Amino acid sequence: AVAFDPLLIMCVEGFLETEHPFVFLSRTAFRELLKLEDAREKTLPILARVIVPLRDALMSKDDDTFLTALEATRLLSDLVEGEMNAYLPKLTQQIHRKLLTKQLRPDVENTLTVLESNGGKEALAIIRSKIPTYVSIR
Repeated sequence: AVAFDPLLIMCVEGFLETEHPFVFLSRTAFRELLKLEDAREKTLPILARVIVPLRDALMSKDDDTFLTALEATRLLSDLVEGEMNAYLPKLTQQIHRKLLTKQLRPDVENTLTVLESNGGKEALAIIRSKIPTYVSIR
């Protein structure tokens, strides 16, 4: 049995790493942990503690780090679904910052779509409160 506390949190903190092999290890380990059978049960109790470093990665000026954080946001949302809604106000603000960057726009829009899809009407309301121009998937 793999202990997600503190391993998953450390993986997300590692998104800010810029040196090999730390970049590879943190990103790969994060993806692999979320694929485990009991990943949802192990993630939910520490979700709030995962969101803090995830938000830090979303605030990174480095586009690669930002894209990794977007992917992690999508993977987490797919795993915990509506449980992410409580954290959306903090996350959407950071996600939205790069919406106007042409090369990042598709990933930003995809992430918002995943958050809405998994979080339902509540997620849509939160996203729209931060990003009034957001077009719903429904």
